[in-house]
Amino acid sequence: MLKRTTVAAAALAALSLAALAACQDFFTSSWAGSLARDAYAVPADLPVADAVDLLAQSNGDPVLAAALVTPLYNAADAATPGTDAYDEAALALVDAVLASSEVGSSLVDAMLAIPSNYDELTVPEQEAAMDAALDAVLSIGLSPLEVTSLAMIATDPPAGMEAEAAYAAAVALLAQAMEDVGVTDPTGDLSAYQAALDANPAYILAFDFIDLGVALDGGTPSTLGDLLSGFSSGFTDPTP
Repeated sequence: MLKRTTVAAAALAALSLAALAACQDFFTSSWAGSLARDAYAVPADLPVADAVDLLAQSNGDPVLAAALVTPLYNAADAATPGTDAYDEAALALVDAVLASSEVGSSLVDAMLAIPSNYDELTVPEQEAAMDAALDAVLSIGLSPLEVTSLAMIATDPPAGMEAEAAYAAAVALLAQAMEDVGVTDPTGDLSAYQAALDANPAYILAFDFIDLGVALDGGTPSTLGDLLSGFSSGFTDPTP
């Protein structure tokens, strides 16, 4: 297993800068979120086709997406990996988890917090902009079931999964891990948190999704993939 070092956390800060600008269309069109906050009662055994339809019609509503995670997880967990049934449920599950986490809208907020004339700002203005960007990124959250769902996806990625979805999952998992262990500034010294991060399931999974994204990119990572894989390549493997 790769050694997780403090440099990993800098991915969250860096994502609020240039890489996000390159991915703006992807995040705004995929999982930006609709800001709806109604409650939804969704049966745990809702058929996958119905869940897919609801997800498609939800316009990224994170509350509805969160309600759909349970039936989609149940369906994917009951299906055999490699089958059409698994792929359909698992692909929808990834979309539901990402929409529920609001990773897209949070990253867009982070991007918008950094003005185009950032280099011309005073130091206090730059610090304020970065703080706003980091707050947006650290607002991303995953429920325990969503982390479990992503663990299943990492073990058996469905056919048709896109690299950017894997990278978005990695960002959501990193943010959740930071929240789990109480990190408020991912650009600071994480030495006091590192042992807790190394043992955190979301943190470990984040790097599995970085590797998955690189594999799905087919050797030609996107800007976001390049950034995340660059951090990943800086880690050392303590095993022989």
